[in-house]
Amino acid sequence: MTETVRILFIDDETNILRALERVFLDEEYEILTAGSAGEALEILASVSPVQVVVSDYRMPLMNGVELLRTVREKWPETIRAILSGYADTEAVVSAINDGQIYRFIPKPWNDTELRMTIAAALKQYQRLRKEILYAENMQKKIDDLEKENSFLVQRIAFADDGGACREILDNLPVGVVVLDRNMKVIQSNEAARALLQTAAAEETSTAAGANLPGCLREFLEIAVPGSAQGRRLLFGTIPVLVHAALLETRSSDTLLLAVLTRETADA
Repeated sequence: MTETVRILFIDDETNILRALERVFLDEEYEILTAGSAGEALEILASVSPVQVVVSDYRMPLMNGVELLRTVREKWPETIRAILSGYADTEAVVSAINDGQIYRFIPKPWNDTELRMTIAAALKQYQRLRKEILYAENMQKKIDDLEKENSFLVQRIAFADDGGACREILDNLPVGVVVLDRNMKVIQSNEAARALLQTAAAEETSTAAGANLPGCLREFLEIAVPGSAQGRRLLFGTIPVLVHAALLETRSSDTLLLAVLTRETADA
């Protein structure tokens, strides 16, 4: 099902809002209008998604920059633009430079240029949505990795039967590396060794003496005690999801556990 494209225009002059609506009569957009910042926030709270918000700068009670700052805080995915005849207004220029506003639209506007600006804003929205969805997907994969592997790998890594431990580790579908706090590899399985060897072949500067890709070494060095952390790293050109945690052994030594999952093409 195609997502409805909504554009919200805010201006305290009704004739301006009607003129803006006429510009987009031939477009397949749902045009929403509000005569004040308060009305705009009510619309945004009740209708979702609104992909683009265009506000006049000079309005009573709350000006356009203040409104768009609030929009950014509450609906960060929404692309924001300011409409004003005061291009040199310091607050507008500052807001654009700070990234709070995607584009300045002069008043009076050129209809063709306005349509092009809105089309570009919608493309920016789609790019941002893809980035957010990708990040959420990566975080879910990292969370799933933590749930599925952390307990199992901890039990295996410190099993009493070393031979059985290695056999089980080598049959895991993910890479497992156990290191001491000096980044010396104590134990690893076949999947991890294959990833690390491939990374070493592709990287020009694998961490000296550690047989670890530089990016993995840097990530592990900032692991927070008592917490589990996840990140997407590149081993050369290979995308790998890394889940890392600090572990306390029976002898109270602190070790680093890293679980490596090669990212598939459909991730």
